[in-house]
Amino acid sequence: MRYNYFIQIDTPWRSLGLSGSAKHITCPSERISWLKSSRVKPGAVLSAILFLLLTVACGGGSGGGGSSSGAYAAAFDEQIANFKATYGKSDAWEEWMIANKSRYLDTFAASSAKPSTITISFRYDAAPIAYSPAWIDEGEHMDALATMAEGAYAGYFFNLIFEGNTATSYANIIAGIPTNASYASGKNVYVYYETIFNHEFGHVMKLLHHYDSVGDIGKGLHMPPGDTQCIMDRTSNTFCSACSTALGIPLGPLDTTDMDNATTDMDNAAADILSRYPY
Repeated sequence: MRYNYFIQIDTPWRSLGLSGSAKHITCPSERISWLKSSRVKPGAVLSAILFLLLTVACGGGSGGGGSSSGAYAAAFDEQIANFKATYGKSDAWEEWMIANKSRYLDTFAASSAKPSTITISFRYDAAPIAYSPAWIDEGEHMDALATMAEGAYAGYFFNLIFEGNTATSYANIIAGIPTNASYASGKNVYVYYETIFNHEFGHVMKLLHHYDSVGDIGKGLHMPPGDTQCIMDRTSNTFCSACSTALGIPLGPLDTTDMDNATTDMDNAAADILSRYPY
């Protein structure tokens, strides 16, 4: 037996390649025991995310049915085409993006599936950092970190919680590690200086470095035509066009006022955080 499911496509989801006013998918019953157990009835109107999950589950092939990369590949192609048209990128840029899609597809999948509010739990590795001047309280501190993050990740909303629930958070910051060798592991971001967070959170979002070794930092490797700097190359406080496309971050709206203001706020917040460090 096969079941029909329907999806109403709202404008924000068209960037995922789900164009048109509505789509449907048919699914053999043996592949959707998990869906039936969730009490979603045949003929139901589904959310865009659930439609993508169904595409994976019902997409055919041997075994359980498809891969998540395959489910997002066509949508990423459309994202690339949309960014090219919106921001006037060249044919060479589009060709590079398609040729290097494997570097960015996991990031596109992560950004497409991210929650509307990204909750980050913050804690110290050991003793609290002896900031000078001290923060009024950790609320002020968390607000500064959120401002810094939102300036780089335009359109993302961060909720920083001091000593929040590390199990239910989207990611965790562990600050004040003993050596200046910050890194990300899974959803945990270990930082010596908190101002490296935007780079390390890029790894949580599956971004790769633009360098293959420490000696290559700043050389602008693995970048599309027209780009020379990026957070992931440690040469800028903003992302290159390839990383931005995968993250769903605007390259610069036609009216850049809002983005410019966010970048200024980000720079000010980062400078404030760094100025308080005792080392």
